[in-house]
Amino acid sequence: MVRYLIYIVMFLVSMPIYALEKSVGVAVDASAIADDKTESESEEENREDGEEDEYDELDSMLDEMDSMYGMPESEKLCDQIIEYTKSYMKSESDSTMENAMYYAMTAKMTSYHQQARFGRLIEYADSVLTSCTFNDATEYYYYYIVYLKAVGYIEQGKYKLAMQCAQELYNDGKEEPDYRNFDPDHDILPQAVRNRCNALFCMGIANREMGQYKEALNQFDECIELASHFGNPMLLVKYDTQMLRIETSLKCEEGDVVLNYMERCAAELDRIKADGDRNVVPYEASLHTMYVDVCCKMNQPEQARYHIDRVERLIEENGLPEQAVADLNRAKAIYYKSIGQNVMAVAYADSAARFYEEVSKPNYEVDMLKVKLDAVHGAKLYSQEYALAQRIISLNDSLATQKYNSQMEEMGTMMGMDKLNNEKKALTAQRQMWVMVSVLVVVLALFSVFYLNYRRSKERQKILSQQKELLEAEVTRQTAELRQQKSEIEQINRDITDSINYAERIQSKILPDLSQYKNYGIEGAFAFFIPCNIVSGDFYWATRQNGQLIIACSDCTGHGVPGAFVSMIGSTSLNEISSNASEIDPGQMLEDLDANVMKVLGQSGGEARDGMDIALVSYDPETRKMKAAGARRPVFVIRKNGELEEFKGVKRSIGETDEGSRMKPFETMEIDVEPGDTIYMCSDGLADQFGGQEIHGENGKRLMSGGLKKMLMKLNAEDIDKQRDLAEKLYWEWRGTCPQLDDISLVGIRI
Repeated sequence: MVRYLIYIVMFLVSMPIYALEKSVGVAVDASAIADDKTESESEEENREDGEEDEYDELDSMLDEMDSMYGMPESEKLCDQIIEYTKSYMKSESDSTMENAMYYAMTAKMTSYHQQARFGRLIEYADSVLTSCTFNDATEYYYYYIVYLKAVGYIEQGKYKLAMQCAQELYNDGKEEPDYRNFDPDHDILPQAVRNRCNALFCMGIANREMGQYKEALNQFDECIELASHFGNPMLLVKYDTQMLRIETSLKCEEGDVVLNYMERCAAELDRIKADGDRNVVPYEASLHTMYVDVCCKMNQPEQARYHIDRVERLIEENGLPEQAVADLNRAKAIYYKSIGQNVMAVAYADSAARFYEEVSKPNYEVDMLKVKLDAVHGAKLYSQEYALAQRIISLNDSLATQKYNSQMEEMGTMMGMDKLNNEKKALTAQRQMWVMVSVLVVVLALFSVFYLNYRRSKERQKILSQQKELLEAEVTRQTAELRQQKSEIEQINRDITDSINYAERIQSKILPDLSQYKNYGIEGAFAFFIPCNIVSGDFYWATRQNGQLIIACSDCTGHGVPGAFVSMIGSTSLNEISSNASEIDPGQMLEDLDANVMKVLGQSGGEARDGMDIALVSYDPETRKMKAAGARRPVFVIRKNGELEEFKGVKRSIGETDEGSRMKPFETMEIDVEPGDTIYMCSDGLADQFGGQEIHGENGKRLMSGGLKKMLMKLNAEDIDKQRDLAEKLYWEWRGTCPQLDDISLVGIRI
């Protein structure tokens, strides 16, 4: 129910206490001023000097209380004003003191509301309503206190009790509000209008929280219609109710219906804003934030993006509070989740959830954590899922307990009188029961003398039998529990393995088919690729841009799932860099890749290095010119005559944080190639692989750079179409039974 705290506080602000328009020490309701003007003026003229001092002191205390209205510090001053007015009350007709007293009482209740002390608010409201006598001049305070009491019940989740208070406001005995002759610029807002709108507002919220959405929508619509008839004094009430009406309709109406209503509200806000009223800006931001929910549900991502941009401009131009920023982050999380950008969705959902946790909004925090959990699963961040699920379960348990306690308290309050009558009946029945028990005790005492020995024998046998049954039941229970735990662990392992296998299928589809480039000025190309742990931290990449063929082979930090995430960043970044490049320059492409990786991973000097080593070449078939660049990875060229040349990369990794290393720019190397020349690029997994057990013993040794070059020479002796199979054969011959230590990737291109 914390969500409605904002709306209720705004609603309180939109319904100011007109009863404190002070003039020469007089604090009365605006309507009371109109009715009792002559009487008040007469009182002022007849005051003696001592009375003037009393009212001056009262004025001073009221001014001080106004400066801290609703704040915890104001409670003590409210009590002082109440006691002061009671002690100096001259008669029942002293409207100044009487209005000041009730004003201080309502200010004290508002302070309880601001501090979320809703139980104290209700208790104090009940004491005031039962101990004070209200007349026509002070009836505004009576209905305002009833309204505050309804608000307190809503905040506690006691919706049936809130409905009772709201019904009293709705049936205030006054005639139906007449708006036909009302002038919003000069006339005082009728008390019946305030009561009716307050009642409908509370009824709508209570019915919404109890799942009665149709009734809630009807009550919100009635409140909006009534507020519309009375113009400017009720504009904020109208907009508050419209926001709640939209949130409620999202739960029970079709997207098109909700969207049409939101468009009408947006058009109205635009008209008011164009007239210079900036008070509607928070409502405009809330409306466009809710637009994002509807557009995402209706699969309209472009419209959702438009509304996100509009809210961002509103926040930037108007300095809206952190609540608006948090709601925007919530909308962004839903948007990015809907378009499959799960990593972005995780970030925004996490930011919004932290804010809702800080301001104690568990309902919204749960909603955001659910969005984050879906996004985490979509992004394959499986290590975060368990902690998120535990947090969601904990919050739901807390909310369920709070709801249960509120319902029990509400039931107890509603059944208070019935409980008193039942207690009287129970007391009478208890007395009768004790008489019967006394008689039975005497009879049983006589019978027990004869039955005692027989019973003791039976009890011993029964105890032994029960102990045996309990022991057997406990053994059975623990056995079943262990089997269940074993089954759950096995299922979890299967789920994790299935997810990783699915990720491997996705990664394999992202890797390019190099055979498709056979007609682009090369005889052929192949890729030999073996992940170490299902998914790989290595990747190879190729594209054709500006008439040139570009191919890269990369070794990312780590392997398995973490390495695969980095490889996805690298592949996506290369796609973006190549498509935006006006001129293909391998060295510059690596500089751009480094900048993008540093930005995405948020790395800076002194942090752990996460990134990749990579070799990249570009080939122009028309000029037969090849350019190459490397980040700690070389490019091998074996000429047609069998000569092997190695073009070493710069000793700097992509994502390198060491300032000394970052001083070395990635250089573009120009390589002249001829038909029959073969170019190779690979990760360090091949050279680091242990093997050769027949020669070097059971543990084997690393292949090293020399062994790698010998393997490349053997590959070069075959046609390019056969080299991939030969590479696999040579790899397994070397590796034997030694474990694979790292991802393996090798790319070959024959001109």
